[in-house]
Amino acid sequence: GSLGCANGRLVGLLAEQAEVIKKHFDLICELYDPKKSIWYFRKFLVRYCKLHQMRRQVQRSLILANDKAQLLAAIEHWYKGYE
Repeated sequence: GSLGCANGRLVGLLAEQAEVIKKHFDLICELYDPKKSIWYFRKFLVRYCKLHQMRRQVQRSLILANDKAQLLAAIEHWYKGYE
């Protein structure tokens, strides 16, 4: 039904969003040192999480990341299964 179709679109959007988040962060890392990159990127993360069904938990997890490895691990955790 339409719910399955809507969920399919959401899954596609979340998979795409995970890739966009990673690419955006990589671009920021080219401009800033690693510590500043994480700090600067946090302001974008809130908006990226709006589509996710677990929005608040995802935001908290991504914002609490202190380095690139933690950020990528959080993305993998919350967006796994959507890719």
